[in-house]
Amino acid sequence: MRKAVFPGSFDPFTLGHLDILKRSLLLFDEIIVGVGKNIDKKTMFSEKQRISFIEKCFKNEAKIIILSHVGRPKGKAIEALSLKPICENLKIKLNQNIKLISKNIKEIKSKDLFDTPDEKIVILENLRFFEGEEKNDNTFAKHLASLAEIYVNDAFS
Repeated sequence: MRKAVFPGSFDPFTLGHLDILKRSLLLFDEIIVGVGKNIDKKTMFSEKQRISFIEKCFKNEAKIIILSHVGRPKGKAIEALSLKPICENLKIKLNQNIKLISKNIKEIKSKDLFDTPDEKIVILENLRFFEGEEKNDNTFAKHLASLAEIYVNDAFS
């Protein structure tokens, strides 16, 4: 599990803090924001207010795009290697609606991934259904990276 710890008083919680934390969302499994007290500093906001500010800022922010692969289909879509069972399992385990996107990945734009603000997680169909993944195609990799602000390749964990 990848954790990020941001210690500090976060008093006040600034746009700079918000920007750094937003950029961290897809890099880490857990983000811990240490809302502390600095005894040498006169506080502007109570601890409760600061926590509330942070919660409100991130209430609708986290969007996760899952990219994965199964088997070696050599760039061809094979139903038995679909990520659909994984998607269904995640829906149950996370108790969330998760959409599997089976559309040709090369045609997808980031604005097409989430239909509503309530959608938090989407899974793109098996990357190995596309020749670009099998061939380590740079254009294919750049397209995948263009779908999100931050792209983390965690292939060998």
